[in-house]
Amino acid sequence: MSKSTWKQRQREAKQQLPPVAMQKFSYTSMLKYSFQIFVQKYFIILIPFLIFTVIMATVKLFIVPDIIWNYYALNDAWMRINYKVFLDPTYVATSLDSQVYYMITQYYWFAQILIGFLDAIPQYFGILTTAVIIKRTYELKSQSKKSLPAGALLAESFTNPFRGGNAVSAIIPTILLSFLVPLGLLFLYIPGFLILVYLMFSLQTTALEKGSPKSVLVGGFNHVRKKVRKTIVIVLFVFLLSFLWNALRDVVLPLVLAPPNIAAYNPANRDLGAIYLDFLTNSLWITFIYPLVASLYTMLYLHIKAEKADTLTKPDMLENSEIAFEDRNIRIRRTQQMRICPHCGRSIPVSLKVCNHCHREIRSKLDL
Repeated sequence: MSKSTWKQRQREAKQQLPPVAMQKFSYTSMLKYSFQIFVQKYFIILIPFLIFTVIMATVKLFIVPDIIWNYYALNDAWMRINYKVFLDPTYVATSLDSQVYYMITQYYWFAQILIGFLDAIPQYFGILTTAVIIKRTYELKSQSKKSLPAGALLAESFTNPFRGGNAVSAIIPTILLSFLVPLGLLFLYIPGFLILVYLMFSLQTTALEKGSPKSVLVGGFNHVRKKVRKTIVIVLFVFLLSFLWNALRDVVLPLVLAPPNIAAYNPANRDLGAIYLDFLTNSLWITFIYPLVASLYTMLYLHIKAEKADTLTKPDMLENSEIAFEDRNIRIRRTQQMRICPHCGRSIPVSLKVCNHCHREIRSKLDL
């Protein structure tokens, strides 16, 4: 086959191929797309977060009140011991007093970790399920196509991460992030911040790429390893936004709804309605900014992926040689999952070793 015929076949095949999903776009375009998707699809992206938040607030109603009440009881016992020491400086603490101190210290950390874990689950499961919505919206927007119906987007967002026996691969990274990030944030914020930076893309890898739990975690880590600076900027922005939003909550919510007092947690006459309303309002407050967080994280993932894919299609320095021309087109065909049979000239999948049209063997790279 001559070089001119080869080029003609390549041009024809390129016109027949579907557009590549991962088109390169700049960091600024990524931020622009993130905010546009956040504004245009806010309520669709918000729905998964709301569902998971309400479910987890209901779960907390059966777990957290007893933890809070036991902590208050231990704290009251410890305050009584301190009062004895205050009245009588010669008072010598007994072994029971020491046990109360150790119990309240351990119980405090246990309560903080458990409540942080329960509060983080809706956030990370929400990011996991909304990644599909954001990716689909970006693809259609970049190709100037009409958006899919909200029902279809939501159905795909809930089923796609768990489809084909992928439930374990979806749940394990999400649970790990929900546990490790709040645990790390209790220690000067730095460990939790680093965990979030290096593992947050495991959610997008689960939802959009599939794989085993180990491959998902490793893939998420490798995805961000060479783009740490960009990732840190986005995570810092999200941390600052969450801090300011929570500070505003501490000012606004007490004016609207008074938190339940200690007596409401007493098992003898527990006010479940007031407790549940307090859990729900505090959880829903932070939920309203999660669509922006999900949009930023997912679009950053697609941006880094597009940059990595683009490096596979860069031409060689020997661009004028026939080998360089053919080798470059080999890589383009592979990124588009198609190539040209050198015998019959038809488009075939890149994975085939034998043409499915003329049934002749493709022997080497130069035969492509």
